[in-house]
Amino acid sequence: MGWGWKWICCVAVLKLLYHRSHCDVSEGNVRNGRQKATEEFSYFEKVVPVIRTRRSARDAVTWAENQHLDEVEVVVEAFNKTFTLDLKLNKNLFGDKFIEKHTTNGKPIVRRYKDHKNHHCFYHGKIRHEEESLIALSTCDGLSGLFQDGTEQYYIQPVAGSTGFHHHVFRASDRHEQHLRCGTGDHAHDFPSFYHRSLNSKHLHRLRRAIRGPYNSGKKTRYVELFLVSDHRQFDMHGKNVAKVIQRSKEIGNIVSALYNELDIYVALVGVEVWDSGDKIIVDQDADVTLNNFLSYRKTFLNPHFPNDNGQLITGQSFKDGIVGKALKRPICTYRYSGGVNTRWCICKQNSGESISDSYVFLPVFRGCC
Repeated sequence: MGWGWKWICCVAVLKLLYHRSHCDVSEGNVRNGRQKATEEFSYFEKVVPVIRTRRSARDAVTWAENQHLDEVEVVVEAFNKTFTLDLKLNKNLFGDKFIEKHTTNGKPIVRRYKDHKNHHCFYHGKIRHEEESLIALSTCDGLSGLFQDGTEQYYIQPVAGSTGFHHHVFRASDRHEQHLRCGTGDHAHDFPSFYHRSLNSKHLHRLRRAIRGPYNSGKKTRYVELFLVSDHRQFDMHGKNVAKVIQRSKEIGNIVSALYNELDIYVALVGVEVWDSGDKIIVDQDADVTLNNFLSYRKTFLNPHFPNDNGQLITGQSFKDGIVGKALKRPICTYRYSGGVNTRWCICKQNSGESISDSYVFLPVFRGCC
């Protein structure tokens, strides 16, 4: 049975401002060594969120009895609104055999965890009284992530160096439009106008309903195992700190998981790798070259040892012609097509013209701070 809608490229383009370790953040101005966030956002607000747990009506952590709580409530007052975020620990974030991989003194280091599925700090949720809302937050070190109320999308991150529980909240509609494109095979598609249109609540509702349709028609839930690789430029951009890059990859996985849960597709992170000792492929300004190199790397070095359904390279390299993500428009069943390279976070979906099970879903990823 065919699927009526054709393609959606880069829905809800969200450049999350994570990793304050690489940001000098001050009121009204965010910068790293390369770029000011004020070049992308015209306005943001400084807030002090309140975390409420069963043990306390006002707290700054979600940790109790040697683990993060299953359910918490966060209140954020920003942009003349009060958001009550009802959060639940995302216990489906990690696959059973999740690994972390990097290099020390030229030797590969692979870490496995016995109880990683429940002992972490990544949450999904809803805004109270907002049926069309979505939340994906990390509470590992303050609050980092996104929430959307069906009309607008917001990003939150801690203020660097704050002695209190201060955070910055950004609004997607305050981001200056940029000419960026998603690449599929030999083609690339512009998305800025579609992005701004997609923020309309009625359009979001119709879009979610249109996409969700096939999954609610008696078909089985899809389960995708995702492997994320960060290149050496990403390692440099995050202060040459492996732990920070790994943490960022987990945050990405949590957001991807939240977005695809809406489509009845469950994404589990099965591995993260950091190329801290140097790139293991040629990462070129030509997105096609980089994509083909990464697909070969995935086939030879990832799949035999760390089975996955989809691999994504997160790179600090800027691609030519404004390309922010590249993948081949084919089914994800083979190594040749089930991968992508990305400098910013976008969602691309493509209908192959066959049944939904034969369609290709590009998993979204994004570039880091500022």
